[in-house]
Amino acid sequence: YISLERRRANIELKPVHSQEKIIHIGSKNYIAEYLPVVVNKKVKSIVIIISSENSIQSAEKQLRLNQNARGYAAKKSFHNIIGGSPAIKNTIRLAEKYDYIYAAVGVHPHELYDMSSQTIAKLKKLSEHKKVVAIGEIGLDYYYDTHPKELQRFWFRQQLRLAEETNLPVVIHSRDASQETFDIIKASSVRRGSIHCYSGSAQMALDYVKMGFSIGVGGVVTFSNAKKLVETVAAIPMESILIETDCPYLAPNPNRGKRNDSTNLKYVVEKIAEIKNLPPETVAEISEKNAKSLFFK
Repeated sequence: YISLERRRANIELKPVHSQEKIIHIGSKNYIAEYLPVVVNKKVKSIVIIISSENSIQSAEKQLRLNQNARGYAAKKSFHNIIGGSPAIKNTIRLAEKYDYIYAAVGVHPHELYDMSSQTIAKLKKLSEHKKVVAIGEIGLDYYYDTHPKELQRFWFRQQLRLAEETNLPVVIHSRDASQETFDIIKASSVRRGSIHCYSGSAQMALDYVKMGFSIGVGGVVTFSNAKKLVETVAAIPMESILIETDCPYLAPNPNRGKRNDSTNLKYVVEKIAEIKNLPPETVAEISEKNAKSLFFK
């Protein structure tokens, strides 16, 4: 698993392992990680994710992926960069430079400040790029009062229409807006995508699965108060689950409250394996196939 994510200003900028380093992009700080997911000493998958919530100016110059990670990539894995406005062009430049990096284009509900019909037109043009594999991260966020709800709903619908036109899967962000997110998606004709960091009910997850969507499961599934997500994992087929970190947030037990990174994915795999009564290796292998099927169909 390889990721590039922002550190918040109040978090000490300090490497947590030897393969991680801090990079400075403009006035912001990012963490660059390059670690494979390892289950029983076997590399299972490597994914590259760039935060959709922040500008990634000069990323092409400052990001230095180590050669070992690239070696794993060439042999085994599926890789993805998820980028949103205003980072999209830099994201695509990275995808062009590295053959194992792919891009998603979209505007996160926190980043709607300059949205217009011209933005949608630019996204459509960018979606034609051969390395773009999804529209995202798009959706609704009612937890933060960043933008009016009606504005969020409007641009969510517009970007779903873009996914319809381009026939690309979506990466969905939904926080404190489960029912509205579901209703808007159901009213569209979009039927492929990932519901990122799923937090809805088991029944709603089953409804998403029936429509053709995958459910993103991360560290929350290991929490003692995660009854609803545990029920969801038990209810839906393994073939509909994608494993996530949401780095640097939502670290699983036993590291809850600490900065999250890819070394913690094994705890998510093990918890899903426990719930599904499957070997961890099987969970890792199926989830890798799920990701490849979704983004490279």
